[in-house]
Amino acid sequence: MRRKFQKIFLAGTASLCLLSCSSPVNNTAYTDLSEQQSVWQYLNIYSIYQERLPAKCGDMSPYDLFDIINDSLKGGRFTEYRPDEWFTNLGALDLESQENKNNAYPFFSITNSTAYIRINEFSYSSYEFFKSSIWRLETYPNIVIDLRGNGGGFLDICDSIIGEFFPFNTDFIMMRERERVFDSNKYKGITKEWEAKKTATRYPKLRNKKISVLIDGGSASASEILASALKDKANAHLVGKKSYGKGIGQAVISRFNRPILSITSMQIKGLTNRTGDYHGKGIDPDPVPGNFRTAGYETIRDTSLYFAVKFLEPSANFSQILQAIELNCVVLPPSSPSRCVNTSSLAKTRPIGAYIITEPDPLN
Repeated sequence: MRRKFQKIFLAGTASLCLLSCSSPVNNTAYTDLSEQQSVWQYLNIYSIYQERLPAKCGDMSPYDLFDIINDSLKGGRFTEYRPDEWFTNLGALDLESQENKNNAYPFFSITNSTAYIRINEFSYSSYEFFKSSIWRLETYPNIVIDLRGNGGGFLDICDSIIGEFFPFNTDFIMMRERERVFDSNKYKGITKEWEAKKTATRYPKLRNKKISVLIDGGSASASEILASALKDKANAHLVGKKSYGKGIGQAVISRFNRPILSITSMQIKGLTNRTGDYHGKGIDPDPVPGNFRTAGYETIRDTSLYFAVKFLEPSANFSQILQAIELNCVVLPPSSPSRCVNTSSLAKTRPIGAYIITEPDPLN
């Protein structure tokens, strides 16, 4: 058996991602003895919930094992089979986000001191837009980051965006995960206990900004990592509604001549109790002070954005905020005018995190 991982390249880049959940394969397939043993072995190696597994597979089917792992969240099970077209669909998502970006207006100035930027998902094309906007963001002391409806994306993109806000080697999130090494005789993985993940950007350009982050029930996975990091390390204000609450990530394994496996291999939580262990619970927005409710604010189409600006500029001119919001039509869910900010289909499906790796089946 080959023990080194072969990275799957998508658009020329090794992929770490948080992506939308897709339908599992037919439950009547892949129940032969060798497949049962294969799935049991992979779960022992990669599952962060490995201690739930029996010492031996016995006659349990893969679906029995998935049930024992039991990592369901809001009706979706994250340790399961994936359909064969999963990787094909993954490649299409980034192309779709490029089209999405072209149909949206995700950056504009609200006041002379506050800029707005929307991150639809954590894809390579959206990151290109973010990078192209950095020189403009640098000129504003205040930034509103809109993550509403953002169901996730590539983990390396999330890490890169976070890195622009903090000094190199800054702790920004806590992770507990299965290492990608194992005892080849016992087929047992090794759990790396809770450690802080650190930024890797050498020369961040957006340090010391005042930040508000817009979140809602569709803000999940990578969005929650970014929101948590900015809250814990940059004192960002979280505005809107409680986030989705997905503090786990998956290894998606493409095997030779066998179906793709998705296995929960990591747990994620905030650095401090400001966001804490949000898995299954979500991250709460900050309470809005009563004095932010200026007369007439309820006429604004996007009151959450209005509050986000008021956190950053309490004395900001009401009519200027109103004009900026109405002019750019920032309202979620997207309304009918084509010039409003649009979300992608990625944001409308159940989020799931994934490292994408491939290696030979342990039995081969």
